[in-house]
Amino acid sequence: MIKKIFLILIFLYLGFFHKNLICLGFFLDNSNKINIFYTSEFFGKIGSTWVDENLTNIGLDIIKNVKKETENSILISTNDIIQSTCMNDFSDISQIIDIVNLAEYDLMLVNSQELKSWDSQNLEILKKRFTNAKFGLLKSDFNLSNNSIIRSNYIKEISGKRIGFFEIIDDIDIINSQIASLKKQKSDVIIGVSGSDSSNININKIAEKTEGLNIIISNNKQKNENNLINNVFISENSYESSNLGHIELIFKNGNLKINSELIDARDLGKSFVPDISIKKMINIFLDKISFKSDKIVGMTKNKLFGGDFFSKNIPEMFEIPLGDIICDSMVWHAENSMSARTEFGEIHKKMPIVSFENSEYIQKTINRGFISYRDVFDAFPFESSIIAQVLTVKKLYNLLTKNFNKFKFSNFPQVSGIKIEFNSDREKISDLIILDKNSKVLKKISKEDSESKILFLCDSEFLTRIMPDFIGENIYNLGKLRDVFIKYLRKLTLESDFGFKYDEKNRIIISDVKKPNFNAEIILKDELEVLSFRDVFISINNNHAKKFTTDENGKVFLHNLPSGIHRIFVEYNGNKEEIIVSDSVNSKFNVIYFLNKYKYDFSKVANIIGQIPYNISLDDVDFVRFAKNSYDNLNDSDKLKVFNIYKLEHAQRELAKIRGNFIEDLFIKNSNKNILLISLLLIISSISLLVIINYKQKKSLLSRD
Repeated sequence: MIKKIFLILIFLYLGFFHKNLICLGFFLDNSNKINIFYTSEFFGKIGSTWVDENLTNIGLDIIKNVKKETENSILISTNDIIQSTCMNDFSDISQIIDIVNLAEYDLMLVNSQELKSWDSQNLEILKKRFTNAKFGLLKSDFNLSNNSIIRSNYIKEISGKRIGFFEIIDDIDIINSQIASLKKQKSDVIIGVSGSDSSNININKIAEKTEGLNIIISNNKQKNENNLINNVFISENSYESSNLGHIELIFKNGNLKINSELIDARDLGKSFVPDISIKKMINIFLDKISFKSDKIVGMTKNKLFGGDFFSKNIPEMFEIPLGDIICDSMVWHAENSMSARTEFGEIHKKMPIVSFENSEYIQKTINRGFISYRDVFDAFPFESSIIAQVLTVKKLYNLLTKNFNKFKFSNFPQVSGIKIEFNSDREKISDLIILDKNSKVLKKISKEDSESKILFLCDSEFLTRIMPDFIGENIYNLGKLRDVFIKYLRKLTLESDFGFKYDEKNRIIISDVKKPNFNAEIILKDELEVLSFRDVFISINNNHAKKFTTDENGKVFLHNLPSGIHRIFVEYNGNKEEIIVSDSVNSKFNVIYFLNKYKYDFSKVANIIGQIPYNISLDDVDFVRFAKNSYDNLNDSDKLKVFNIYKLEHAQRELAKIRGNFIEDLFIKNSNKNILLISLLLIISSISLLVIINYKQKKSLLSRD
């Protein structure tokens, strides 16, 4: 009987006090979970973007709700929320920090671009830039004395635990000093975080030579793996805005268990919705700066490919037109600088000029059509400077050979003024050929030539990341690369009839690559459906176009393509689109949309006309012609919407006074026709209104009678 009563009491306890039992179980289990979420590489894309209802870019509006809805969570940024964006250039940075505050970040690693300066004289600038930050700011080798803004390490207390953070840099002594400092502050867990691509840092060596370090979070674009070395949990992966890093710390009975994962944007979009308050704040902010970021700087007749395709950054794997054109802009700027800057000396004018660009930082394709500041910033968001130095040919050859493996596996070089042939099998450079500014062979150079000199150009990121051992005298800083690139785009545009066309230059040759040919498929769609059983013309790498017919799924198949990258041009119903395919990136699932999107937006034409100066001179002739051609390519209805047409007319008249004749009078005639049409419509409307008023008055008089 007693046994039965005892069993009944147990069942009642289980039934009525199940929740308390669970709580007691957790208490006895003595386990505790802490979630660490980490982000990197926003490049200004701080709002979430969706394609076909799939989340593709994880913005702060999504991240806010991830942290809010996850218990015991810490949110850190390892790099690039603020730096190198349209927002950073066109606005007060405090407005961006307000948005980051709203996302409830706990910690942000600060890189040199965000600091802008490293000396104590600029502490007031740092205070002004970050004074409203509600999150911790971290830089391991930042040594301003009595600095309360940026710390060398940081501790976050959560759920009774002290989690310590510091930045992983390539200096064991600094790392060990940070670990010792965090131990002294009684950290329960010590985490080292790499603030940028750590493929050039030996993470395994750091784990082996340190004691007391628990976790390393490493942003390595060449790996996606977890490892355990010397009791240090290493998470090496590439975490960008297309995914979110997550580490789970499980404390149980005095032990620590660590789990790590990358959460894909599409999966995150199925579980979380954007925070409305942040989304609204971002939209208001972007609208505020749009008058600057939407400014038109040029026009291209073909796509300038860059950025990610199928989660792989193509500039790091292949030579691309966007990389070539950036490097060309560096050479063009150096040529102009040589005639203007006395420190170069007369001898520099006789030297060949070669340039190298860090491919990793080409982030996005520039589509054909008008190019805005925003397009340039999205494609090339970094604040790199152009660095110049005189080298012997032998020194250049030795530098390239020493860094060959970096070119082979990542950070593929984009170049100008030189043609390089890499022999992949023997892992060395076969040939170096100096080119003229038209990419024609100037001379083949010998690797043993220690007499001939060249002017070597590269961006500052290339110098520090790819060739850190590049040291020499008389190093010149020729200014901000992106500003030079924008000027060069404008130059190419104004020298063309109506937008420039820029094709591959084939300056990088990889020989002896023994890979089989491959087949590629392309899917064609319009606004509504796949284009089934349609005749199209396809050109591969600008060769003669051939006729193809899509199948029932809108697919065409390209057979027996040589290994490597190919530009595919597809023409359908008078519209021409292009895409790139490669056996190592995207041989399947390539989609081309024919959306009639290559139209000349009247608002962009108005933007161009708005840039015409009122105090016109003959120096502005080419830009006025570009504005005129842009206007001429609008349809008649869009021409009526260009509200500032008067400014173009004014420019035409002023240039006519200076030159004694119009450049072309077609524009003003078209404009006058539009004005006459509008005037006619106004007259007709006025007469109609008078007739209606007169009719109503007569009707009113008749009703009184």
